[in-house]
Amino acid sequence: MKVLIVDDELLTIKNLKYSFEQDNYEVESTGDSNEALKKITTTDYDIIILDLVL
Repeated sequence: MKVLIVDDELLTIKNLKYSFEQDNYEVESTGDSNEALKKITTTDYDIIILDLVL
């Protein structure tokens, strides 16, 4: 499964990424909303975790 984490808090990304990778998820992350939009339009993710207040 592919996961995208979008958050401007580096520690949050690090912790979530670690947790998902322990369960063998393929994880990508970004702290930038524009980069997130580019990723979403080019890759099919099964789960997107999004901080609404970037």
